[in-house]
Order: sequence, then C-alpha cells, then structure tokens
Amino acid sequence: MDEAGVHKVCLFSSPPQNYSDMEDRDWGRIFRDYEDRIIGFGTITPGRSSNNFELVDQYYSRGFKGLKFIRPTRRYDHDDFLAYYERAEKYGMPVLFHTGVVARRSIN
Repeated sequence: MDEAGVHKVCLFSSPPQNYSDMEDRDWGRIFRDYEDRIIGFGTITPGRSSNNFELVDQYYSRGFKGLKFIRPTRRYDHDDFLAYYERAEKYGMPVLFHTGVVARRSIN
C-alpha cells in the first residue's frame, strides 16, 4: 500500500458461505493490526440463508465497520430485508448496495 501511495482501503469479505474457513480471530487480528489502514465491509446476500439477520451482529462483533449487499432474492427495498438495515443502523454501519450486473436469475 505504501509503495502505491495508498493510505487506506476497504476490505470486502466474501459472502458468508465462502468465508467460513477463516476463523473469527483472523478478521479481528487484521482489523486490530491495521485499524488505521483497513476498513472492513461484510458481504451479505439478502434472502439467502433464511434471512439470517444475525449476520450483521456477527460482522460487527468481528470488527467490520460496514456492509455490502449483493445478489438479493428480492428488491433491496423489500420489507423482508428491513431488519438487516435496522441492525446496521443500530451499529452505525454504512451500507453499500451492489447495483451492477451480476450473473443471476431474475428477482421476485
């Protein structure tokens, strides 16, 4: 980062089904050791995993500062997803919504 003149970065996790092999302490260590340089964002795919709203709590407890939502099963403003946003607001976590093209089936 220093060589490239980069002072701070946002690190986005993979969606939950892909990061299970990385233990909680690894995230904590990364964010603790580089807290002035790395801002962690947890990735959530709303509507999958039975709307596991506790993911927001888990990301927050691991030191993530924000959330990125991608590949929803419904529109981002669907009532089923409000609990995610309410929890993020409770923790003061900014939320990003992926609105670009991704390979997926149509949304309900």
